[in-house]
Amino acid sequence: MQKESDSRRSLAPVTTILTPAERIRVDAAGEGLYTAYHRDSIDDVIRDLKERRAAAVLVSVARCSHHDASRVALLVREFPRVPTVALVTELETTIPSAVLTL
Repeated sequence: MQKESDSRRSLAPVTTILTPAERIRVDAAGEGLYTAYHRDSIDDVIRDLKERRAAAVLVSVARCSHHDASRVALLVREFPRVPTVALVTELETTIPSAVLTL
């Protein structure tokens, strides 16, 4: 068990704000490549970045509201060296405008 715990610590930490279904897929896709830390708010993600606990950020377009877009913009401006990726897993009529807003 100790070996597994040590290997998880050596993987790149990625903080996320995703839907429950996206969390499952992201965990499966990243097995052995990164450790995903799922958060419930943009403020939690920003806290991770300020405490240097994240090497990258993954943001769900379906999860973020229009209000969250300004917080995501702040996150990107405050931490320009941390890659921030928008994840699109659903195609609804509002998604293209949400992507552009982010």
